[in-house]
Amino acid sequence: MTAMDFYLYTRLQQGCLAILIYIAYSFFSVKRRKTYVHKLFSVIIICSLFNLIFDIITVYMVNHLESVPLIVNRLFHTLFVGSIATVIFCTYLYVRSLVYTDVRHPLGRPLAIIPFVLALASIIFLPIEYNENPHTNYSGGPAVFAAYICIAFYFVRSFMLLILFRRIINRKKMKGIVTALISILSITSLQAVIHESLVSSMGIALLNLAFFFTVENPDATLIEELEFARRKADEANKAKSAFLANMSHEIRTPLNAVLGMDEIILHESNEPSIVTYAENIQNAGQTLLSIINDILDFSKVEEGKMEILPTQYELSTVIADILNMIRTRAERKGLELEIAVNEDIPYLLFGDDIRIKQCILNILTNSVKYTERGSVKLSVDFEKKDKEHILLQIHVSDTGIGIKEDDLAKLFAPFQRIEENRNRTIEGAGLGITITQQLLQLMGSELKVQSIYGRGSDFMFTLEQRVIRWEPLGDFVHHYANLREQQKKYHESFHAPKALILVVDDNVVNLTVFNGLLKKTKIKIDTATSGKQGLSMLAEKKYDIVFMDHLMPEMDGIETMHKVQEISTPNADTPFIALTANAISGAREMFISEGFADYLSKPVKGSELESMIVRHLPKEKVILESNPDFVPDPLVSLKQSEKSDFAPQLLQNMNNIGQKAFGIQFIDAIANCGGYEFFYDVIRDFHHEIQHKANLIERYAREEDFKNYTIQVHSLKSSARIIGAMQLHEAAKYLESCGNAENKDEIVKKTPDLLRQYRSYAQLLIPLLTIQGAGNEKKSISEEELKNAFDSIRELVQAKDFSGAQNVIEMLEEYDISADEKNTFQLIKEKLQTKDAKGVITLLNYHPFW
Repeated sequence: MTAMDFYLYTRLQQGCLAILIYIAYSFFSVKRRKTYVHKLFSVIIICSLFNLIFDIITVYMVNHLESVPLIVNRLFHTLFVGSIATVIFCTYLYVRSLVYTDVRHPLGRPLAIIPFVLALASIIFLPIEYNENPHTNYSGGPAVFAAYICIAFYFVRSFMLLILFRRIINRKKMKGIVTALISILSITSLQAVIHESLVSSMGIALLNLAFFFTVENPDATLIEELEFARRKADEANKAKSAFLANMSHEIRTPLNAVLGMDEIILHESNEPSIVTYAENIQNAGQTLLSIINDILDFSKVEEGKMEILPTQYELSTVIADILNMIRTRAERKGLELEIAVNEDIPYLLFGDDIRIKQCILNILTNSVKYTERGSVKLSVDFEKKDKEHILLQIHVSDTGIGIKEDDLAKLFAPFQRIEENRNRTIEGAGLGITITQQLLQLMGSELKVQSIYGRGSDFMFTLEQRVIRWEPLGDFVHHYANLREQQKKYHESFHAPKALILVVDDNVVNLTVFNGLLKKTKIKIDTATSGKQGLSMLAEKKYDIVFMDHLMPEMDGIETMHKVQEISTPNADTPFIALTANAISGAREMFISEGFADYLSKPVKGSELESMIVRHLPKEKVILESNPDFVPDPLVSLKQSEKSDFAPQLLQNMNNIGQKAFGIQFIDAIANCGGYEFFYDVIRDFHHEIQHKANLIERYAREEDFKNYTIQVHSLKSSARIIGAMQLHEAAKYLESCGNAENKDEIVKKTPDLLRQYRSYAQLLIPLLTIQGAGNEKKSISEEELKNAFDSIRELVQAKDFSGAQNVIEMLEEYDISADEKNTFQLIKEKLQTKDAKGVITLLNYHPFW
């Protein structure tokens, strides 16, 4: 090699070494997370530095073969070639780690280490040849050839990974990896073809440069650190969301029972003190529920999951709902609630009425909470913006404690309350105004506050709303006052005696709430305490609606519904409604996407439940309150009249009620029974034999025993006429004639309808028997008689005859059961209502009788 060539090559190597030293300094001077990828790049830099140092030494030695011992030459050449193989192997591992980080593939143990080990062994033990020519000296031979094979193998493996995962890998990473690999591949190929070029050091330098400035430079590292922090924050948010969902369910499930049972008390009780207690429970429960809702809403806004869903709405309805929710609280504190609504404001608007209502209610609630005397005023005004839009102006003012100027900033801070010591007795989570401000910002507005400490506060916001109808709202205050005057105690909004629904919930209290809330609608309700039991019932019977709890053990509501769709049942087109205490963002959409027809959150409100049932029941099965055929629950009027029997002057009015509610014409029945004093005895006897006689008719029809069939139908015809069940009487009369004529086709066709109608009286007559029992003293029952009755219940339940067991329970209702046995009796009743055979048998097996 000429002196000039030697000078140029050594300067090239020294320049590449300087570049590597700069890269090493820049890389190691920045604090990084100790990840596997960063550690691999550290190894690549260190091996590259050693490679360049050995390269400089070997170039000198090859060109001074006459003065350098062969063994020393061999040692440094082995280190130089081995370091190249090591750099390329580590580069492969580095590329592999980058790729699998993006595709979320476990790294595992690198199985491709075997070729590297074989290459190192070849480099160490195979000979190295030194070639001399007029231009320069260079090394070659089997050891160097083994190094080239190792390099080629790991280049191919790296490119295969890039091709395989090309659609998944981050683009910036892909560019850096490809640039680095092509750089060193080009230089290595040049070195392999032109042995005397001695440019391998440039390839190593370019490899490090490409990785450093595209993947490992400080800016990229900062981006990576930020991305890592973002992922951690997302994971924390997901964990928080999961916690809030679980918290929502765990709190709302018992709260559903409390508020539901309390609503039943408000529906049924006429005693002023009980109603007062129930109202207090309802108010406290609603306060707790509002706190839970605030926490969940705050979480939704934080996660960006709070959606604004505009729809057309009547402004008067929104204001009336708000006043209904806040009035009781204001009156309880002795505050005057003032209303001022512009009569010219358009009555039909387009916007998110749910969120608008929430914002106004949050402000009003806050004003009422922090006002001890005086008044709270709600003003609703507007300003016309253009032909299609108005600016809706909401203003709430109070004469409360006011806010210090220094504390105004705290008003919008989450979980912070102003003057904590002074206001520690006021309930709330400190989120209402924060959520209101965030909701208003989502709707393009903001909450403005003015306050004078000790004198009161003013809250204002303006919302742009599209106008659907420009007709003016009119005198809202007068209209609302008339509505309040017309408000009465709860009564059902519909009747549906021909409808049948199924409620599946593992919480027995929730089932009791459901039955209680719908009692006066006359709708028939079956219940199941597990998905498996519900599935069994759905396979046997056609239902009009199925209410399905979401979270149940073994088989949850979604899984149960999907099972129904997979098997053949009569309920393929039955609407399923999800019940859940998880009132989180996206819950409704999730249930709808799973195939549910609708979604009802717990705690279940009676009005919402009735509204949903009316929406999904077949129209022909619903008798609405506005329908002329709608007759209010007769039990209420009977109880309020405080009469234990029917007075003759009420018979004419009650005749139509009896026909619609019980399927009985009272006037005919009392005449047939020889007077109303014997009426209940006949009704009770008729009721007790329903199950037994229906089973006999069904059996004789199936066995084509027309003689006995006709006898039983004839008996039913007579007894139905006696109690005034004329529709049932006519059906039995027709089938009696069919039995006499042995008309098999008509018997097969009509008997199921007769039995369905007949068995319906087992449920229809219970309210009548309850009224009768309320006015009579109960008979005593001996311990032996009670034991025999319990024994009968156990046998019937073991035979799965729940109707027969229920008849025994109804019989025992007429007796005065001792206080020691009442608890067991009540538990047995509850278990029978949910068809819990195992629970009934367990109770009876552990009873002292046995």
